[in-house]
Amino acid sequence: MKTIRQPSFRRRSGFTLIELLTVIAIIGILASIIIPTVGYVQVKAKRSKTRIQFTQWADAMELFKQTYQFYPVLDGNYVGAVGAPNKINTPKFFVALTGIQWDNNPLASGADLVTKAGNTKLKQFYSVGQNEVLRDNTPYQLQDAFGNTDIAVVWDKDCNGVINQADNNTLPYVESINGGRFTPDPKADIDMQLGVYIGVIFYDAGNGDSAGNAISSEQAIFSNK
Repeated sequence: MKTIRQPSFRRRSGFTLIELLTVIAIIGILASIIIPTVGYVQVKAKRSKTRIQFTQWADAMELFKQTYQFYPVLDGNYVGAVGAPNKINTPKFFVALTGIQWDNNPLASGADLVTKAGNTKLKQFYSVGQNEVLRDNTPYQLQDAFGNTDIAVVWDKDCNGVINQADNNTLPYVESINGGRFTPDPKADIDMQLGVYIGVIFYDAGNGDSAGNAISSEQAIFSNK
């Protein structure tokens, strides 16, 4: 009787050292390609979100102007406000564009014109989203998609349809929480001499520069670009 031999199998105990090193090398190469790409996509998305946010703020100021025939003063130049010229003052922004205070409380009855930031009818022109507010300070601070709270605003103060030198706007520098400072060029970025035919411009330093280098106009974010 003929005996049938069963095939023999050798069990492998695992990967060899060379195979493991090869797999690790491949993972490292893929990570070096994927991680920067993901970071770039995230930054691009935040830039787009911030530009939309600034545009909505500018639109709200236009609605205010349609109601009162002048733009609200949102910076530290407003009577009774604290802050820098042409940089957003959060309490004034809230009252002027939402009709309520930064802590969502209504204004006291009989509030004067200064307290109402010009919004005498206390109308709502904008609804501030939760992610637009940094609640680490009192009062709260408005922020962009990157978490920047250093945001500038310039507007057509004499309501002649153009932002120029006659409006007495300054163009303050703005800093990013990620490092770096953006200082707008008064000709190339916002031409104060020839003028910009628009009512309101918001801008900030966007994603910034971790090395602390000066931020270019291309890196900065404008509501009108």
